[in-house]
Amino acid sequence: MTKYLVVLALVFCFISVGFSQESLSDYSFVVVPEKYDFVNETDKYQLNSLTKFLFNKHGFNAYFDREMPDVRRCDGLWAVVNGKPGFIWTQVYIILNDCSGKEIFRSEVGKSKLKEFSKTYTAALRNAFLSIEELGVQQKEPVIFGTDESKVQAEDDSPSEVLKEISPETEVPKSVPIATVIVPLVISGSAALFTNNGANFVLEENKNGYTLYQQMETGNKVKGTLVQKNNETYQFVDTSGNTFNCYFDSEKNLVIETSFQKMIFEAVRQ
Repeated sequence: MTKYLVVLALVFCFISVGFSQESLSDYSFVVVPEKYDFVNETDKYQLNSLTKFLFNKHGFNAYFDREMPDVRRCDGLWAVVNGKPGFIWTQVYIILNDCSGKEIFRSEVGKSKLKEFSKTYTAALRNAFLSIEELGVQQKEPVIFGTDESKVQAEDDSPSEVLKEISPETEVPKSVPIATVIVPLVISGSAALFTNNGANFVLEENKNGYTLYQQMETGNKVKGTLVQKNNETYQFVDTSGNTFNCYFDSEKNLVIETSFQKMIFEAVRQ
Protein backbone atom coordinates (compact mmCIF):
# COMPACT_ATOMS: atom_id res chain seq x y z
CA MET A 1 0.00 0.00 0.00
CA THR A 2 2.82 2.36 0.91
CA LYS A 3 4.45 1.64 -2.46
CA TYR A 4 1.30 2.71 -4.33
CA LEU A 5 1.01 5.89 -2.27
CA VAL A 6 4.60 6.82 -3.15
CA VAL A 7 3.91 6.22 -6.85
CA LEU A 8 0.75 8.34 -6.72
CA ALA A 9 2.64 11.13 -4.97
CA LEU A 10 5.34 11.09 -7.65
CA VAL A 11 2.75 11.15 -10.44
CA PHE A 12 0.97 14.09 -8.80
CA CYS A 13 4.29 15.92 -8.46
CA PHE A 14 5.13 15.45 -12.16
CA ILE A 15 1.64 16.59 -13.19
CA SER A 16 1.92 19.70 -11.00
CA VAL A 17 5.33 20.62 -12.41
CA GLY A 18 4.12 20.08 -15.97
CA PHE A 19 1.05 22.25 -15.38
CA SER A 20 3.13 25.06 -13.85
CA GLN A 21 5.61 24.94 -16.72
CA GLU A 22 2.85 25.10 -19.34
CA SER A 23 0.89 27.88 -17.64
CA LEU A 24 3.91 30.12 -16.97
CA SER A 25 5.17 29.60 -20.52
CA ASP A 26 1.79 30.76 -21.84
CA TYR A 27 2.57 34.28 -20.64
CA SER A 28 4.94 36.55 -22.55
CA PHE A 29 6.60 38.61 -19.82
CA VAL A 30 7.02 39.14 -16.08
CA VAL A 31 7.13 42.54 -14.36
CA VAL A 32 9.61 42.90 -11.49
CA PRO A 33 9.10 45.70 -8.93
CA GLU A 34 12.02 48.03 -8.25
CA LYS A 35 11.45 47.96 -4.48
CA TYR A 36 10.34 45.18 -2.14
CA ASP A 37 8.17 45.72 0.94
CA PHE A 38 10.61 43.97 3.29
CA VAL A 39 13.41 46.50 2.62
CA ASN A 40 13.42 50.28 2.81
CA GLU A 41 15.23 51.25 -0.39
CA THR A 42 14.84 50.83 -4.13
CA ASP A 43 16.89 47.86 -5.34
CA LYS A 44 18.29 47.30 -1.85
CA TYR A 45 21.24 44.87 -1.95
CA GLN A 46 20.58 44.76 -5.75
CA LEU A 47 17.82 42.21 -5.03
CA ASN A 48 15.46 43.61 -7.66
CA SER A 49 18.17 43.62 -10.31
CA LEU A 50 19.12 40.07 -9.35
CA THR A 51 15.46 38.98 -9.55
CA LYS A 52 15.15 40.40 -13.06
CA PHE A 53 18.42 38.77 -14.08
CA LEU A 54 17.39 35.33 -12.75
CA PHE A 55 13.98 35.49 -14.46
CA ASN A 56 15.68 36.28 -17.78
CA LYS A 57 18.18 33.49 -17.17
CA HIS A 58 15.42 30.93 -16.61
CA GLY A 59 13.28 31.53 -19.69
CA PHE A 60 11.22 34.60 -18.79
CA ASN A 61 11.06 38.01 -20.47
CA ALA A 62 11.58 40.23 -17.42
CA TYR A 63 11.01 43.98 -17.23
CA PHE A 64 10.99 46.63 -14.58
CA ASP A 65 7.67 48.48 -14.69
CA ARG A 66 9.23 51.65 -16.16
CA GLU A 67 10.70 49.58 -19.02
CA MET A 68 7.42 48.07 -20.14
CA PRO A 69 6.71 48.32 -23.88
CA ASP A 70 3.20 48.81 -25.24
CA VAL A 71 1.77 45.34 -24.62
CA ARG A 72 -1.44 43.82 -23.31
CA ARG A 73 -1.23 43.91 -19.52
CA CYS A 74 -2.89 40.53 -19.18
CA ASP A 75 -0.30 38.86 -21.42
CA GLY A 76 2.13 39.02 -18.51
CA LEU A 77 2.78 38.06 -14.91
CA TRP A 78 3.55 40.31 -11.95
CA ALA A 79 6.23 39.22 -9.50
CA VAL A 80 6.00 39.67 -5.74
CA VAL A 81 9.02 38.78 -3.61
CA ASN A 82 8.59 38.36 0.14
CA GLY A 83 11.46 38.21 2.60
CA LYS A 84 11.53 37.34 6.28
CA PRO A 85 14.63 37.64 8.46
CA GLY A 86 14.98 35.23 11.37
CA PHE A 87 17.27 34.38 14.25
CA ILE A 88 18.74 31.44 12.33
CA TRP A 89 17.27 31.49 8.82
CA THR A 90 16.47 34.26 6.37
CA GLN A 91 13.59 33.19 4.13
CA VAL A 92 12.55 34.43 0.69
CA TYR A 93 9.81 33.23 -1.65
CA ILE A 94 8.42 34.43 -4.98
CA ILE A 95 4.79 34.77 -6.07
CA LEU A 96 3.65 35.28 -9.66
CA ASN A 97 0.22 36.88 -10.12
CA ASP A 98 -1.79 37.52 -13.26
CA CYS A 99 -3.14 40.94 -14.26
CA SER A 100 -6.16 40.55 -11.97
CA GLY A 101 -4.01 39.74 -8.94
CA LYS A 102 -4.78 36.02 -8.98
CA GLU A 103 -1.88 33.89 -7.76
CA ILE A 104 -0.58 31.68 -10.59
CA PHE A 105 2.58 30.30 -8.99
CA ARG A 106 4.38 30.31 -5.65
CA SER A 107 8.00 29.21 -5.36
CA GLU A 108 9.53 27.07 -2.66
CA VAL A 109 10.91 29.03 0.27
CA GLY A 110 14.58 29.84 -0.21
CA LYS A 111 16.64 29.90 2.98
CA SER A 112 20.06 31.14 4.04
CA LYS A 113 22.01 31.14 7.32
CA LEU A 114 24.49 33.84 6.30
CA LYS A 115 24.73 36.67 8.82
CA GLU A 116 25.30 39.67 6.57
CA PHE A 117 21.97 40.98 5.24
CA SER A 118 23.17 41.63 1.69
CA LYS A 119 24.57 38.11 1.35
CA THR A 120 21.81 36.22 3.15
CA TYR A 121 18.99 37.81 1.11
CA THR A 122 20.90 37.21 -2.13
CA ALA A 123 21.54 33.55 -1.24
CA ALA A 124 17.94 32.98 -0.12
CA LEU A 125 16.59 34.55 -3.33
CA ARG A 126 18.80 32.31 -5.46
CA ASN A 127 17.62 29.27 -3.50
CA ALA A 128 13.99 30.28 -4.04
CA PHE A 129 14.66 30.43 -7.78
CA LEU A 130 15.75 26.77 -7.80
CA SER A 131 12.09 25.69 -7.84
CA ILE A 132 11.48 28.06 -10.79
CA GLU A 133 14.53 26.78 -12.66
CA GLU A 134 13.21 23.21 -12.39
CA LEU A 135 10.08 24.17 -14.35
CA GLY A 136 12.01 24.80 -17.57
CA VAL A 137 9.84 27.79 -18.47
CA GLN A 138 10.20 29.28 -21.95
CA GLN A 139 7.90 32.25 -22.30
CA LYS A 140 6.48 33.10 -25.68
CA GLU A 141 7.49 36.24 -27.51
CA PRO A 142 5.84 39.50 -26.40
CA VAL A 143 3.45 41.13 -28.87
CA ILE A 144 4.08 44.86 -28.93
CA PHE A 145 1.53 47.29 -30.33
CA GLY A 146 2.70 49.62 -33.06
CA THR A 147 5.56 47.41 -34.28
CA ASP A 148 5.91 44.57 -36.73
CA GLU A 149 8.30 42.74 -34.45
CA SER A 150 6.86 40.17 -32.07
CA LYS A 151 10.12 39.43 -30.33
CA VAL A 152 11.47 42.00 -27.91
CA GLN A 153 14.18 41.30 -25.40
CA ALA A 154 13.79 42.79 -21.94
CA GLU A 155 15.66 46.05 -21.76
CA ASP A 156 18.61 46.04 -19.35
CA ASP A 157 18.88 48.97 -17.02
CA SER A 158 20.79 47.00 -14.56
CA PRO A 159 22.93 44.12 -13.99
CA SER A 160 21.13 41.80 -16.38
CA GLU A 161 23.35 42.82 -19.33
CA VAL A 162 25.59 39.90 -18.46
CA LEU A 163 28.25 37.94 -20.26
CA LYS A 164 29.74 36.36 -17.15
CA GLU A 165 28.01 35.57 -13.88
CA ILE A 166 30.03 35.47 -10.68
CA SER A 167 29.23 32.64 -8.26
CA PRO A 168 27.25 33.75 -5.18
CA GLU A 169 29.85 32.02 -3.00
CA THR A 170 32.57 34.24 -4.42
CA GLU A 171 33.76 36.83 -1.93
CA VAL A 172 33.69 40.18 -3.68
CA PRO A 173 35.42 43.03 -1.84
CA LYS A 174 33.86 46.49 -1.95
CA SER A 175 36.74 47.69 -4.07
CA VAL A 176 37.19 45.08 -6.80
CA PRO A 177 40.87 44.58 -7.68
CA ILE A 178 41.50 44.72 -11.40
CA ALA A 179 43.64 41.81 -12.55
CA THR A 180 43.68 42.79 -16.22
CA VAL A 181 45.54 45.63 -17.86
CA ILE A 182 43.48 48.81 -17.77
CA VAL A 183 43.99 51.82 -19.94
CA PRO A 184 42.87 55.44 -19.77
CA LEU A 185 39.84 56.34 -21.87
CA VAL A 186 40.57 58.33 -25.00
CA ILE A 187 37.43 59.36 -26.90
CA SER A 188 37.74 60.24 -30.55
CA GLY A 189 35.82 63.47 -31.00
CA SER A 190 33.00 63.73 -28.46
CA ALA A 191 31.66 60.15 -28.32
CA ALA A 192 32.69 56.48 -28.30
CA LEU A 193 30.52 53.59 -29.55
CA PHE A 194 29.99 50.21 -27.87
CA THR A 195 27.82 47.10 -28.28
CA ASN A 196 26.36 44.75 -25.66
CA ASN A 197 24.06 41.77 -26.33
CA GLY A 198 23.12 43.13 -29.77
CA ALA A 199 22.29 46.63 -28.51
CA ASN A 200 24.25 49.77 -29.41
CA PHE A 201 25.54 52.25 -26.86
CA VAL A 202 27.28 55.61 -27.04
CA LEU A 203 29.50 57.18 -24.40
CA GLU A 204 29.56 60.97 -24.45
CA GLU A 205 31.71 63.32 -22.43
CA ASN A 206 30.06 65.67 -19.94
CA LYS A 207 31.45 68.19 -17.44
CA ASN A 208 31.74 65.58 -14.67
CA GLY A 209 32.84 62.57 -16.70
CA TYR A 210 30.86 60.58 -19.26
CA THR A 211 27.24 59.62 -19.89
CA LEU A 212 26.34 56.18 -21.27
CA TYR A 213 23.32 56.08 -23.61
CA GLN A 214 21.55 53.18 -25.29
CA GLN A 215 20.68 53.95 -28.90
CA MET A 216 16.99 53.27 -29.55
CA GLU A 217 14.58 54.00 -32.39
CA THR A 218 12.94 56.71 -30.30
CA GLY A 219 16.29 58.32 -29.41
CA ASN A 220 19.12 57.84 -26.96
CA LYS A 221 18.17 56.60 -23.48
CA VAL A 222 20.42 57.36 -20.50
CA LYS A 223 21.78 54.22 -18.81
CA GLY A 224 24.09 55.93 -16.33
CA THR A 225 27.18 58.06 -15.84
CA LEU A 226 30.89 57.34 -15.44
CA VAL A 227 32.74 59.34 -12.81
CA GLN A 228 36.53 59.19 -12.88
CA LYS A 229 38.17 57.96 -9.65
CA ASN A 230 41.77 58.32 -10.83
CA ASN A 231 43.66 58.36 -14.11
CA GLU A 232 42.56 54.86 -15.10
CA THR A 233 39.50 53.70 -13.14
CA TYR A 234 35.91 54.93 -12.92
CA GLN A 235 32.67 54.43 -11.05
CA PHE A 236 29.47 53.77 -12.99
CA VAL A 237 26.27 55.17 -11.47
CA ASP A 238 23.10 53.77 -13.08
CA THR A 239 19.73 55.53 -13.30
CA SER A 240 18.58 53.93 -10.02
CA GLY A 241 21.58 55.38 -8.15
CA ASN A 242 23.48 52.09 -7.86
CA THR A 243 27.26 52.49 -8.03
CA PHE A 244 29.63 49.93 -9.59
CA ASN A 245 33.35 49.77 -10.26
CA CYS A 246 34.23 49.98 -13.95
CA TYR A 247 37.26 50.27 -16.18
CA PHE A 248 38.44 50.03 -19.79
CA ASP A 249 40.44 46.92 -20.65
CA SER A 250 43.37 46.66 -23.05
CA GLU A 251 40.93 46.37 -25.99
CA LYS A 252 39.21 49.59 -24.82
CA ASN A 253 36.05 47.65 -23.95
CA LEU A 254 34.01 49.10 -21.09
CA VAL A 255 33.77 46.62 -18.19
CA ILE A 256 31.23 47.25 -15.40
CA GLU A 257 31.39 44.93 -12.39
CA THR A 258 28.73 44.28 -9.75
CA SER A 259 28.66 41.86 -6.84
CA PHE A 260 27.13 39.10 -8.97
CA GLN A 261 27.90 39.75 -12.60
CA LYS A 262 30.11 41.44 -15.15
CA MET A 263 28.93 43.58 -18.07
CA ILE A 264 31.24 43.96 -21.05
CA PHE A 265 30.49 46.66 -23.61
CA GLU A 266 32.63 45.96 -26.67
CA ALA A 267 34.25 48.97 -28.28
CA VAL A 268 33.29 49.64 -31.89
CA ARG A 269 36.35 50.36 -33.99
CA GLN A 270 35.99 53.65 -35.83
